[in-house]
Amino acid sequence: MVEEQLSPRQEAILMAVVAEYVRTGVPVGSKHVLDVTHLGLSPASVRAQMAQLEQEGFLAQPHVSSGRIPLVKGYRYFVDRLMRVDTTLIERLRREIVGRLRAARGEWDDVLELTLDLAVEHSQYTAVIAVWSSEVEVVRAVHLVPLDPPTILGVVVGSRGALERAMFEIEPTPPESVVVAAGNFLASRLRGHRMSERLAVLPSGNAEMDAVVFAALAAIDESRVRERPELRVREVAKTASALDQLSKVAGVLETIEQRLSLVEVLRRLIDEGEPVSIGNESGVAALDDCSLVVAPCEVDGTIVGSIGLLGPVRMDYGGASVVVEALREGVAEAVG
Repeated sequence: MVEEQLSPRQEAILMAVVAEYVRTGVPVGSKHVLDVTHLGLSPASVRAQMAQLEQEGFLAQPHVSSGRIPLVKGYRYFVDRLMRVDTTLIERLRREIVGRLRAARGEWDDVLELTLDLAVEHSQYTAVIAVWSSEVEVVRAVHLVPLDPPTILGVVVGSRGALERAMFEIEPTPPESVVVAAGNFLASRLRGHRMSERLAVLPSGNAEMDAVVFAALAAIDESRVRERPELRVREVAKTASALDQLSKVAGVLETIEQRLSLVEVLRRLIDEGEPVSIGNESGVAALDDCSLVVAPCEVDGTIVGSIGLLGPVRMDYGGASVVVEALREGVAEAVG
């Protein structure tokens, strides 16, 4: 948060500059500020106040004869102290999102894909969803399938569509009936077990079947990845088209392609309870000309990831916040 406290007049001027620059992308002059703020100041006084905001790092003047544009500090002050989010719009959009997600009746993967669709449908920015926890995923089924002897395929199916597979060998090859029985035993013991935890069962007392059971568990445990950060992105072109230099576009595309750094930024924002990252606040140089508006992705009260919008620093933060918050509430209600 910006520590300085602006005067009410300065806040009104900053709000006017931010709103108009976000809308048009054109530097904002003192005449427009006079027209929309109704401060009762002379043109010279408004220009003096804008110059003061420039000296303090809130605004910049790209050219001597041009108006002003907001800097990161100006956007940050606006977001933290001046921005108002329309809760009525959030509620209206939340109802639509819940209805569409429930109507889809899909697996977790389908929910994520539809959420991305809804994000880009209701905004002009790039939609991003990061999922870094499988805490809410529980075992729904276990299958052991005999392949060419002595190979057996083990498959664990999660409640929200996750699959964990592993192949293993046992010699001498057990009868197919023993493999099937071992699979049924595992399913009965592991159903409802969290996918994020190590899968384990007590021996059944049948030595031949237990050999298959524990070989399957060992193979699955060795092959699985407990923490699987996943990033889904939709409509990258929306952000790329808003940047004015090819080098900036290339950096953003490379960061999205690498994925891990963007997931780390999203996770840090959620962990810190900071819903907005502006420009260089992300700590990723390639995103210095971009901003993120994010919200937790929650299932059954557990934060499993992040829903967000990525756009240029010249972003409609209020509008983006409405969409992201409605998506957060909608997903939590639809899949809870």
